[in-house]
Amino acid sequence: MPRNNNPKGRILNEFSYCWPIFSARHPTVPYPSVEVKKLAPHIGGRTSASGQITFNVLLGDISTDSIRHVIFHELCHLIHHNHSREFYNTLDELDPLHQKRNGAYLEKKLQNLENLIETINIQ
Repeated sequence: MPRNNNPKGRILNEFSYCWPIFSARHPTVPYPSVEVKKLAPHIGGRTSASGQITFNVLLGDISTDSIRHVIFHELCHLIHHNHSREFYNTLDELDPLHQKRNGAYLEKKLQNLENLIETINIQ
């Protein structure tokens, strides 16, 4: 997909890439209404209970993988309206990079915990 230098267009292009992946796994979920506008800087996107997804126009300035992650994150909220284990399991299915990053994070946490236990045992 060619790079779109217009932030809004770039986000919508990436949504067009992500939607077929999502809908192939969740065909009963209707196509959402999608909007791109300026939101608070710390918010990448939000999904309403009615299925409206709003993306922050600032997303258009970050890496493609990060944009896709936010899109998949918001698409998962069409099924899970919280950040439950099921939500993250669905996100892992859709976004392999999230699973890889999350796995690396958990491995580091486990290593830190093992180091702490070893330190306690030494004392």
